[in-house]
Amino acid sequence: MKNGLLTIPDDGALAPVLGGAIQSRTVLHEWPLSRVERITGEDGHTAILKTQLTSASAERAFLRKVRDPALPVPIADGVSGDCDWMLLPDYGSACEDWSGFTNEAIRERVRELCRIIARLDGDAPVFFDLATPEKLADACRSILPTLADAGWSEDARAGLLGWAEGEAKVCFESPAALLHGDMKGENVIHAAGGEILLDWQRPIRGPEPLEEELALLLAGRESRGPFARLAAFTLGYWYAWAYRTCLPYPFVLVMAGKYLRGAMEDR
Repeated sequence: MKNGLLTIPDDGALAPVLGGAIQSRTVLHEWPLSRVERITGEDGHTAILKTQLTSASAERAFLRKVRDPALPVPIADGVSGDCDWMLLPDYGSACEDWSGFTNEAIRERVRELCRIIARLDGDAPVFFDLATPEKLADACRSILPTLADAGWSEDARAGLLGWAEGEAKVCFESPAALLHGDMKGENVIHAAGGEILLDWQRPIRGPEPLEEELALLLAGRESRGPFARLAAFTLGYWYAWAYRTCLPYPFVLVMAGKYLRGAMEDR
């Protein structure tokens, strides 16, 4: 079943996995790179179907490689065209709400969750590796042609690369670790056995404090310091990567420019 960039498994492909006919499918979330549906079988039991463009997600590989009580265990998974799909347990909507948290409360909660993530580390697959100054500089160089296409001047591009090769090095005085990369309350579910961390599409290897700053940036909070700039670069880098690989849409380029300019701000 084709839907834009996604090739979604149809009822016939899913029925054998569920052990019977599908009663209903409800789309919970959708954008060009992924779709999340609640699947109800003929016996009334539900599961979550997540379909993602393979080139834009490490999640299926991650959950196949890493097993932990804090991770969902797929009921089944597979490939449909150029997409991965996973049938996951339905945890309902018992997610955390961070909207009333102060910045420091978000930081503290993220530090708590990072202690869980630390035990997942090892050879876990990641989507982006920004673990060293050299890898950051290489990542920056790779998107300069995209920024030229976006109208960035040579001086602006040189400024971003100068930051990546210079000031950003201070971030790498902190140890590198496995990072979730998309940490927010809605990705933390409370189930019977404890917390479950969802949405491992784009795990990162990078300096530990980057996780806190990404969480603040994703929550729309203001922050300052070298890691705030690194977080802005990380999100901008992802949008620039997406623009040149799978989402060549103007709004994606706009978002890349917005965040990458944030990396150059003295904050």
